Amino acid sequence: MGKKILVDTDVLIKAYRGDSRTYKELQRIKSDFCISAITAMELYAGAGSIKKLTSLRRELKAYEILHLNEDISATALKFFSTYHPASKLYIPDFLIAATALHYGMELYTDNKKEYRIIRALKFYNEKYV
Repeated sequence: MGKKILVDTDVLIKAYRGDSRTYKELQRIKSDFCISAITAMELYAGAGSIKKLTSLRRELKAYEILHLNEDISATALKFFSTYHPASKLYIPDFLIAATALHYGMELYTDNKKEYRIIRALKFYNEKYV
């Protein structure tokens, strides 16, 4: 098993919507990635129906979900007060970034441009085999 990777909400949505490259990449790294509790909540919020929500609950049981703690919330608050409103990041993004930093993980996201404002953040680069 390699270094753990925190997968951002946008990547999972892309895979769920049928992007085969992203889906294959997630399958390739499945034993190495986690999601934030924020990502789980964002996915639940977008479920749209009881049937989709039930399916999503089953799917999320396969993922390791990292929960927020005082350090993560303090870091996210610092980022928010420093970079908002100049950045295009929102509260969930700052919490996800702070989670990645807290656990020393690379962030797998398609929004690298927006997240680059947080210089300490390391990004996962897809291998697409």
